[in-house]
Amino acid sequence: MLKLATVVLLAFISSPGAAQEPQGQIAGIGAMSCQDAIKLIDTTAFKTQLFIWAAGFLSGANSGMLEGNLPTRTLRSVTVDTAAADTYAYCARHADEHIVDAIKQIYIDLPRAP
Repeated sequence: MLKLATVVLLAFISSPGAAQEPQGQIAGIGAMSCQDAIKLIDTTAFKTQLFIWAAGFLSGANSGMLEGNLPTRTLRSVTVDTAAADTYAYCARHADEHIVDAIKQIYIDLPRAP
C-alpha cells in the first residue's frame, strides 16, 4: 500500500499541469488559476497565503517521498519572497495553468536533500 501511495505521489508531482481545472483534487489557493494569481501576487496577504499553502504542499510531497524511501528536497530556500517570485515567473509563462502546477515545478527544481 505504501508503494502505491508513493507511485501516486510521484505521478502527481511529475504530471504536466495542462490547462485542466483541478476539480476537487486540490484545495485552497493551489486551485487558483495562474491568470488570477498574477493579478494578486504583489500583495502581502496573497504572498503570505501562497507561502503557507506552498510550504504545506512541499512538506507533504517530502513526507510522501520519505514514506517511499525516495529522495526528498531541501526546503530551506523557500521563503515568502522566493515562493512568490517563482510562482510569478511560472505563471507568466503558463497563464492557463494553476498555482499547484507552479508549486510542483518549484518542488522539482529544489535541490535534493543530503
